[in-house]
Amino acid sequence: MIAEMPAIEAHAETSVVRKGLKVLILAENPDEAFLLRRSLLESVWFDAELAEAWSGNEGLSLLESSSFDCVFLDHRLPDGDSTAWLEALSARYPLLPIILITGQSNETMAVEALKRGAWDYLAKNSLSSEILDSAIESGLKKRARLHALEEQKQKLLEEERLKVLMQLAGATAHELSQPLTGLVGFCDLLRRDEACPQHLRYAVDNILRSGQRIESILKQVRSIHNYDMAVGQTTPASLSFDRDSRLLVVEDDDVDFQNLKQLLATEGNRLHLERARNRAEALRLVEVQAYDLVLADYDLPDGKGIEIVSLLMGTGKFVPCILVTGKGGESLAAEAFHHGFYDYLPKHELNRSAVLRSVWSALERSRMKREIEEATRRVSELAVRDTVTGLWNRRWLDERLEEETHRSRRYGVPLALCLLDLDHFKRINDTFGHSVGDQVLKTAANIAQASLRQTDFACRYGGEEFALIFTSNTADAVAICCDRIRRKIESEVFEFRGQRFSVTASFGLADHRGKTSAADLLESADKALYQAKTGGRNRIVVECENGLTEWPDGIGQSSLSGESDLKPPGARAFVGC
Repeated sequence: MIAEMPAIEAHAETSVVRKGLKVLILAENPDEAFLLRRSLLESVWFDAELAEAWSGNEGLSLLESSSFDCVFLDHRLPDGDSTAWLEALSARYPLLPIILITGQSNETMAVEALKRGAWDYLAKNSLSSEILDSAIESGLKKRARLHALEEQKQKLLEEERLKVLMQLAGATAHELSQPLTGLVGFCDLLRRDEACPQHLRYAVDNILRSGQRIESILKQVRSIHNYDMAVGQTTPASLSFDRDSRLLVVEDDDVDFQNLKQLLATEGNRLHLERARNRAEALRLVEVQAYDLVLADYDLPDGKGIEIVSLLMGTGKFVPCILVTGKGGESLAAEAFHHGFYDYLPKHELNRSAVLRSVWSALERSRMKREIEEATRRVSELAVRDTVTGLWNRRWLDERLEEETHRSRRYGVPLALCLLDLDHFKRINDTFGHSVGDQVLKTAANIAQASLRQTDFACRYGGEEFALIFTSNTADAVAICCDRIRRKIESEVFEFRGQRFSVTASFGLADHRGKTSAADLLESADKALYQAKTGGRNRIVVECENGLTEWPDGIGQSSLSGESDLKPPGARAFVGC
């Protein structure tokens, strides 16, 4: 299979020079800082304003007093290890591109730097204005994407917050209606009572007028059913049902049902009514058919209609409900809202306007509730999904691995962890650019994800490294699955502007045996991965009872269809691989 790469716009294809770029150089040696500064000043594409600091603390002071677009961090600093400064700076300034400059061209160090928060890793002996330009450009593009994502998340959260406030306003209006009606009623009775002293009538009249004004405000709040976030205006007074809705009317009286049907007849092309004569029939219909709204009578042959909300929730179905009744008053209305009804309609006050507005309001509230739940789910997922590969991110991995390790210790079930690292991945970024590198990461992620069971998890650990959590399996049992992933990645052919290339991956496997924490399991898998990298790459190293063992090459071979005929002695089959 050949993965076609998207075209990448090179610097040579644009004539725009970025001006006003502020770059901070954190270095121990002034001579090395001079060489870096000279290369940056030779840039054709960036007109940079440079600042220098000779220690981590001095650089931190500059960052606190001024904003920078990019930081070049020397591997050696007089006041601390660069990895510690990487973690400190990336934690405080997560959207600031930090590029590590080192004299040691060491892949292990590069991987560690990326894990600690570096955006890129450059060797001093290969620095040039072109390489620096590419690193800066990549960092600025990544920062722009992160900014856009953050703005989108904040906008989404603000919209959902406003929707919730509108819903709370409507709910509060309903809750206030009952005591307010009682207050106004008692004041009116007191004013009519001949025994009421004249000097109190003035105060009672003022209370009554104030209550009527509050009642008017609550009516306005209840009339706000939809809020346009773009223009900040309420919907027009005339209602419009712009989508088809299926309504279930639970009513045993034929006359009352026909009356309700006639009141809704003007929206017959959008509102589709069905009827149930009792609670049991309604529950049966809801089980086999999705409804957008239920209108239930209070008195039904097999029980009270006011209990239908809890009955529906008991079956796992949530459908908004409106109570329609010929009994009761404000106390029954309050009871209906307490039971979870969206509205309360007395039969003796039914008219087309009241019914349509109540139905429209309930449908809109239900839609808003679904949108809020979906938006909450999306926002939550944004925090735990890797934006490049779509896999779970490091934050999610740490939490899940802790949970699975605890479950493994408590119930004695097996648990295995694999760390997968793409070999020589930096060469791909340096040769073809970071966009091509992202495509390679996505392909490797898809291969790994497709090879797992539903009970297993694939995560992006950092940089070009992935973590695979295998539940209810030991390391030697899942090695067959990992070998299949390794072969599929190796067989993938990528193409970019006429050039074809492929990648390989190294694997480190460990399991729960002898581990007391998630950190121990992660450390063991990391040691196995390190052995696979130093042992020649494109191989699998498994932590066994006798130490680290390389998975035999050529054993457990499988076709790309997922079939496996051979297994190493003693290995258990991996179900679902």
